[in-house]
Amino acid sequence: MRGRVIGAIVALVLAGACETKRVREWRPSDHDQPEDEGQVPAAEPGSAEDPGDVATEMMFRSQCAPCHGADGSGRTPMAAQMPVRDLRASTLTEDEIVQVVTRGRARMPAFGQSLDPDAIRALAKAVLSMRPER
Repeated sequence: MRGRVIGAIVALVLAGACETKRVREWRPSDHDQPEDEGQVPAAEPGSAEDPGDVATEMMFRSQCAPCHGADGSGRTPMAAQMPVRDLRASTLTEDEIVQVVTRGRARMPAFGQSLDPDAIRALAKAVLSMRPER
C-alpha cells in the first residue's frame, strides 16, 4: 500500500514537471535579421550559451531534480521518502546511465518512451559532469 502511495506521488510530481506551455507558432519574420549588423555569433558547443546545454539543464531540472536535486546530491523532500542515489558519487559509465534513464531502475521511472535517445544521452553526460574532478 505504501509503495503505491509513493508511486502515485512520484507520478504526480513528474506529471507536474512535464506541464506543457502554449508555444507561439513560428513565423518567417522570426528569422528576419539585418545582414551583419549587430548579429551575435553562434554559441560555441559546450559554452554556457549553447542552446543544447540550456535544454539539457531544463530537462534535468524538470525530470531529474525533483528527486536527485539540482546539484545531483539526492537531498530533496522526495528523496527523504525513498532511496535516491547521489548522482555525484555514481560510478556508472555513460552507457550504463543511458540504460538506467531509458529503462528505469527500482523506483526510478523509465524515460525511454518520453525522451528521445539524444536527450537521454545528453542527460547522461550532464550526470557525468557532476562528478568531482579526479
